[in-house]
Amino acid sequence: MHTNAILIGKQASPVPVTRAGALRHIKQLDALRAFAVGSVMVGHYFPTLNRFGEWGAMGVNLFFVISGFLITEILLKCKKEVENGQSIRLTLRQFYARRFLRIFPLYYLVISISFLFNFSDVRHELWWYLTYTVNYYGLVTGKWIGLPHFWTLALEEQFYLLWPLLILLVPRRCLFLVPVVAILIAPATRALILARDANPFWWMTTPVCLDTLGFGALLAVCHEMRFHALGTLLSTAGLWVGLPLLIVLKVITGLNVPHYRFGIVIFNIAIGLFSLWLVNGAVEGFKGVVGRTLEWRPLRFLGEISYGLYVYHLPVIMIVSSSWLASASISTPLQKAIVWTLLTILVGTLSWYLFERPINRCKRFFPYRLKRDSPDRT
Repeated sequence: MHTNAILIGKQASPVPVTRAGALRHIKQLDALRAFAVGSVMVGHYFPTLNRFGEWGAMGVNLFFVISGFLITEILLKCKKEVENGQSIRLTLRQFYARRFLRIFPLYYLVISISFLFNFSDVRHELWWYLTYTVNYYGLVTGKWIGLPHFWTLALEEQFYLLWPLLILLVPRRCLFLVPVVAILIAPATRALILARDANPFWWMTTPVCLDTLGFGALLAVCHEMRFHALGTLLSTAGLWVGLPLLIVLKVITGLNVPHYRFGIVIFNIAIGLFSLWLVNGAVEGFKGVVGRTLEWRPLRFLGEISYGLYVYHLPVIMIVSSSWLASASISTPLQKAIVWTLLTILVGTLSWYLFERPINRCKRFFPYRLKRDSPDRT
C-alpha cells in the first residue's frame, strides 16, 4: 500500500481556518456531498455493482457524517452568540428558520406533486410524509413506504429537533460527551435489536443511526474546542481502522458466513470512521490531485445540488418506468442507468436554479447573529 499522499492525497496540517481555508472547506465538502449522492445513485441505478460494496448505505452514512459535522459546527457558533447574551429562543428561531428554508420547500413540493398526480403511495400515507415520520412507517405497518429513500430525510429532521437544544444547553466543558453518548447509543441499539430478533424496520429508526451523525458532531467539537490531537487521532483511525474494517466486513459478507451478525452492528462504525477521515480531510484541505479533484467546479456543483438529486433520484426511476420512455430503446441496465442519471441531474439543476436557490436567498433575513441593539433580543 502506498503512503497517504500518493494513494489518497495529503491533508494539510491543522491550522486556524482563514477566509481562504473556510472557502476550501466549503468547496471540498460540497464535493464529498457529490460523492455521497453519487454512491446512493449507484446503489439504486446499478444494483449489480452492490456486490462490490454497499453503495447506498455508504453514501447515506457519509451524508450523515457531513450533516452531523456541519450542523454541530453551526450550533457551536450559535452557542457563542448565546454566551454573549443572545437568547436561546431567538437563536433557535433563526436556526430553525434557516433549516426550514433549505429543507422543507423541496420536500413538500415533491409530496404535493405526488399527491396531485396520485404518484406512489403518497395519497394513502400522506400523514406519514407530512410529519416526517416515514422511517417509522415500516415498524408500524410492516411494509415499505412508497418513496423509500425519504426515511433518511425524516431521520435527519428528528435529529434536528433535539440536537440544537443539547448543543446550546449543555455546558461547554461537557460538550465532548454529547456526541460520544450518541455514538455509543447506536451500536448498543443495533446489538439489542439483533439479540431480540426485532422487526427489521427498526434499522431505520433514529437511535440506530446516531453514531454516524455523532462522528461528524464529534469532529466539529474537536475543531471548535481545539482538540487537535484528538481530531488527528480520530482522522487517522478513520483511515487505518475504518477502511480496512469495511473491506473485511465486505469479504466476510461475501463468504456467507453462517450466523454472522456482528458485522451488522459495527458496519456503521466502520463507514462512520472512514467518512470522518474524509470530512476532516476536506475541512483541513486535501492537497495534490485529490484536493484539485474535490475543488473541480462541476463536481462541487453536483454537491451543491445534492439534496435535490437525492430527493428526485428515485421518483425519476418511477416516472420513467411508467412513461413512454419505458418502451423506448433503452433496454439494457447501463442505458437505463445513464438515462436516469442524466434526467436526475437535469431535474436537480432546474430545481436548484428555479426553486431552491431563490428560496435559500431568504436566509439573509435570518442571520445567526443579530445586532446587539435588535429589539427582538431578549
